[in-house]
Amino acid sequence: MYDLEIVGTSVFFFKEFRFKLWDLYDAYNFNNNEVSIRAIAYDPQFYMPSQASFNIKINIPPFNSKLNISPESGESLFTEFEISTSETVDDDIPLVY
Repeated sequence: MYDLEIVGTSVFFFKEFRFKLWDLYDAYNFNNNEVSIRAIAYDPQFYMPSQASFNIKINIPPFNSKLNISPESGESLFTEFEISTSETVDDDIPLVY
C-alpha cells in the first residue's frame, strides 16, 4: 500500500522470499516516504490465514548535489584527489559516508 492505495500484489509459494520495493512500484512521492507491506500466509488445511503488517520508512537519497574533484586531472597512483559534494539537500543530516 502506498498513499492508502494498493499498488501491487505478489504470490509466492515458498517459505521465504526477497523483493525490492523499486522493482514493484516506482511512482514514489518524495513528500510521503512511508510504505505499508502486508504479508499473508495461508495453509489450505486451516481456515484462517496468518498475516502481519509492516510500515517501512524509505530513506530518500540526497539530491541537488554537485560533485567536486580536485585537482581536475592527474595520474592514478601518483596524484591525490580530493572528492567532495556541495549544495546537497537531504532531510537526514548530517550525511555520513
